[in-house]
Amino acid sequence: LVALGLDDAGVHDERTGVLLRRYRDGEAAISGFLDDYAFFTQALLDLYETAFDTRYLETAIHLTEKQRELFEDEEHGAFFSTASGDGNLVMRVKDEYDGAEPSGNSITVLNLLRLVQAADRQDLRQSAENALGAFATRLKSAQAGVPQMLVALGYSLAKPKQIILVGEKGAQDTRALLAALRRRFMPHKIVLLVGSEDSRRTLSERLPAIAPMTKVDGRATAYVCEDYTCRLPAADVERFVELLR
Repeated sequence: LVALGLDDAGVHDERTGVLLRRYRDGEAAISGFLDDYAFFTQALLDLYETAFDTRYLETAIHLTEKQRELFEDEEHGAFFSTASGDGNLVMRVKDEYDGAEPSGNSITVLNLLRLVQAADRQDLRQSAENALGAFATRLKSAQAGVPQMLVALGYSLAKPKQIILVGEKGAQDTRALLAALRRRFMPHKIVLLVGSEDSRRTLSERLPAIAPMTKVDGRATAYVCEDYTCRLPAADVERFVELLR
């Protein structure tokens, strides 16, 4: 799995960059559908906010770019379930029904909005807004069928917080800040960790505001921001919790 070792062998077509759907006994085959890209990207974003390996975040961005290339309806918004150029299909459809599993479109919109915050990609915001617009009638008239899309809509209407932690991954003071954060239900946020100079370099290439963020008094420090305008940093857990409120 790319997410575990980020060894791409057997996960995607090295020639085209297309995500492959099946892998068994050393053989990968069948080009992925919209759901494959959407759920895999969601998993990578969740993994990044758990383990803080920047390779997960970078892979999520690259997969999203490929997904847009293959599935996005640039004229009318949202994403087709199948890629363009498949001569076996009579027509391409866009699925938005959130049944036993959420739809690929619902998950994709939330992925896009999370990446807007994590990488300052305004083109992804426009893509998400176009998709929500494409399903506006359904969102107004049949909300019970699109609960995950409503979650994405809520994220789009909120003012998500960008929470940047500066501290060594696994250190006790960093873990204390993370524990305080994870005790709170905050669906409208992204969390980034500057745990090394390598991670600082990778993250600041997309978010220059991260470059000057440092520890306070040598302790792991939290920066709580909206639109990358940040409150005074907090190295104390109690102060950090106040900022989260």
